[in-house]
Amino acid sequence: MERAIITGATSFVGFELAKRLIATGVETHVIKRPQSDISRLGGLPSKPQFHDYDGSVVSLQKAFTASRADTVFHIAGKYARVHESADIDTLIDANLRFGSHILEAMAISTHPRYLVNTGSYFQYFDHQEMRAVNLYAALKNAFADILDYYCDATGITALTLVLFDTYGIGDWRHKLMTAIRDAQKAGTPLPVPKEDLLLDFVYADDVIDAFIAAGILLKTPHSPAPKGRCYAVSSGTPLKISQLVEKFEVIGKRPITVEQGEWPPQDRTILSPWKGDRLPNWVPQVSIEEGIRRLTGVP
Repeated sequence: MERAIITGATSFVGFELAKRLIATGVETHVIKRPQSDISRLGGLPSKPQFHDYDGSVVSLQKAFTASRADTVFHIAGKYARVHESADIDTLIDANLRFGSHILEAMAISTHPRYLVNTGSYFQYFDHQEMRAVNLYAALKNAFADILDYYCDATGITALTLVLFDTYGIGDWRHKLMTAIRDAQKAGTPLPVPKEDLLLDFVYADDVIDAFIAAGILLKTPHSPAPKGRCYAVSSGTPLKISQLVEKFEVIGKRPITVEQGEWPPQDRTILSPWKGDRLPNWVPQVSIEEGIRRLTGVP
């Protein structure tokens, strides 16, 4: 891989992917909106090349022509666990319209021809088939149909990586792993849901390995990964929240006070994470124990 384009580089996963690509010598291009805050990207090993998306297909065509990249890593999206009416336009724009514009620009451009799409296990509500947990996931499912059309009609080659709960050093999001770490460090109570949910945690380095592996597979003749498929970026060993807390206590050698039921309840809770196929050439390398050590700084 010589040149690649990333959407959503200001997200945690997008940032980590950009960092890896740049560190390994890949000419890295980032598509952003003119109003995007890219200050966090100053922490990358070197500055990527930026291209503005102004809401038009033409702006993406120009970006593709200028970059001459062969692969798009489409990570950008807008998440809302529970949406308000005022969120609908923004959610459609980020999760459906933008991706459709990317595919249209790819279809009428010479480059790129390969796309690694990003999905979510929220697209599979206690079911092996697509069934959305919320509007965010429903839009992801709608985009999957649009992606299938463009691949079938235009010759774009793509696959989708379905992400679960990602975490890692430097993760600025308020997620469960960082909440447990911070509660243990500060000695403060940890609010958790009433249900002892089963969750699938994958360390950031392994997630980025999956993106790189997917990009390589798309360009591999007679690839063992059928194009157009959805693949689970899963640890293979989901844990209940209580089991996760116990691992933090053992590794950090400090108890954690859990306030069960203090996490606001949510409708349509996933009780059993999706069990999809893995990429043929990807296996997670960082165990949950090693991930917790890295996250907490414990040797």
